[in-house]
Amino acid sequence: MINKLTAFLWSIFFLVACNNADKTSATKTDNDSLSNGKKEIENVPGIIGRWVPVEMNFQNLSEEEKIKIIGKASIEFESTGKFQSYAPNEKKQEGVYTFKDSILTTTTDSSGRRETFEVQLKGNRMYLKNEGGTMVMERQ
Repeated sequence: MINKLTAFLWSIFFLVACNNADKTSATKTDNDSLSNGKKEIENVPGIIGRWVPVEMNFQNLSEEEKIKIIGKASIEFESTGKFQSYAPNEKKQEGVYTFKDSILTTTTDSSGRRETFEVQLKGNRMYLKNEGGTMVMERQ
């Protein structure tokens, strides 16, 4: 369950609806990403950086599993459209993400697992939501 959860958490990454008026976006082209040679990645500066889960409410997630993850796992979003996630006793996960119109879509490199989240940024917290549940992350 932890492996599935780790992939889920970090595939995210992570999640939810942005209503912050002072956000700006930048578009980057990655010539190696698609056969047509172009891929647009919209990055909101507010999502870039390292985040740690502080609250979680997911279906099929036990209190024991929450204790192993909250405050101990992390995910880092880079301005290049890539992310890396870390969890105790787990292999580092890497992947790519897009963030546009309060929607975060992540794809994990190793599994190809794709996740979509609604994201809301408030101060140093990121609130994520999808059909599996909700999570609150704090910027480190």
